[in-house]
Amino acid sequence: MKKIIGILICMLLIATTLPTFGLVEAVPNQNINTFMLDELDQQSTKIDKPYEIGPSDRELAQSFTPTLPTLTKVMLRLKSTGSADFYYYYVDIKSSYVGSALTSAHINRDTLVTGTGLYEFDFPDISVTPGIKYYIIVRGVSSSSDLSKVYWWYGYPDPYTGGDAWYESISGWNYLQEGILRCDFCFQTYGIENQPPNDPVCSYDRFSDELVVTATDPDGDQIRYGVDWNNDLTIDQWTSLVPSGTEQRIDCGSRTGTVGVLVEDEYGAQSDLVSVKSKTKSIENLIFNWLFDRFIYRFPFFEKILYRYL
Repeated sequence: MKKIIGILICMLLIATTLPTFGLVEAVPNQNINTFMLDELDQQSTKIDKPYEIGPSDRELAQSFTPTLPTLTKVMLRLKSTGSADFYYYYVDIKSSYVGSALTSAHINRDTLVTGTGLYEFDFPDISVTPGIKYYIIVRGVSSSSDLSKVYWWYGYPDPYTGGDAWYESISGWNYLQEGILRCDFCFQTYGIENQPPNDPVCSYDRFSDELVVTATDPDGDQIRYGVDWNNDLTIDQWTSLVPSGTEQRIDCGSRTGTVGVLVEDEYGAQSDLVSVKSKTKSIENLIFNWLFDRFIYRFPFFEKILYRYL
């Protein structure tokens, strides 16, 4: 009896684990991305002095130059002396220290602990241009009337070469300096590497004389299709940018033979070149087209013969 109960328990345990497994269909030439980890891109880690975080008319800023095309979050080294004088601390990402925010995130003061810590500001991902400067803007929102302060640590002389620390005053924005030495706030930025689109799925529609192509991008970026009409590894024609997964029809213009098709995302990453064969002879007789389309499936051996000449 004990043995039977033991077997039943084992069967139940196995059964409860079965729903967590599934069959995965192997799809050739597909980069299936189900989970992407963001990676450290830019940082300045030197700590020398703290600078008090003020309200929206006394914001602080740190410029940086990303190398990854997608920005996912920032980490800031902050110091708190207690309950904090603002209820919320905001981070905006901007293309300059003035203007509207590209994305934003905030933490509330309950997140802060007395002392120094590295705090995460995880905002909606945005696309950025590698090599172009952006700004981390920091401010306090909703005064709590508490006398405790929150500070952003900075270091000098100029520990980060991809940007600078700034502060806002009555006179406007100014470089943060120690004497004549440039400073940088302590920060980290994280991003995701751009993945190329999957190889296109291509076919030739003999009746409309069009290439039918579709592809997806693992990052969900917009894509466009390029056609190598001469099959010489040079793209002769591009479509416009369309959402990932959008089917496109490309007029062959009575061209014949094998052509190449690839996919490029909005950031320039490309798939492999895929070959597709268009017609080799014109089909101009409409009656023949109608008969071919209507009856060829009844006579498979005719289809094999005709495909040798079409």
